[in-house]
Amino acid sequence: MKTPEQDRLLDDVLRNESYVAFRAELYRKSLAEFRRQRWFKTRNQLLAIAACVPVILGLYLLSTLRTATTTKAQPAFATIRSTPLSKDRIIKTAGLTATLVTTTSADLQLTFQPARIEFVRTGDRLESFATISDEQLLDLFPGRPIALVTRGPGTKTLVFLDSEDPSRFFDLPQMQ
Repeated sequence: MKTPEQDRLLDDVLRNESYVAFRAELYRKSLAEFRRQRWFKTRNQLLAIAACVPVILGLYLLSTLRTATTTKAQPAFATIRSTPLSKDRIIKTAGLTATLVTTTSADLQLTFQPARIEFVRTGDRLESFATISDEQLLDLFPGRPIALVTRGPGTKTLVFLDSEDPSRFFDLPQMQ
């Protein structure tokens, strides 16, 4: 049991001004700490939101740049691809022979040597060539085994069935 004197002594200790001042200071510092923690929490949330804005903006710009660059622009030039011709599509012609005249300054003698001259004319117009029909072409080789083979629309080939006929008619060297 407590005596009244012990109660009074306890009241004096608890009601001491230093204890009251201590409690008031502890209460004030606790409130300040709680406010500081709340401010840091709010500040960190605001900084996180502020950091998200440039990230979202950057991602948006990257996505729009990728869609803009993935659209193919039409080239300003045409692409042309070619393949080598097969051997049956290459035209071989025989050259004309001519005499080459050379002189030397010492004795001015003339020397004659045969030379090969080849003419190749190209162009869009074939006005200088006469056009004949298929029958007229076949009539040029009476009694000879020949055939006119159609390989496609507008493409025909004259085939000599006797292997000596091309050199006989066109003075070409024989091909093996």
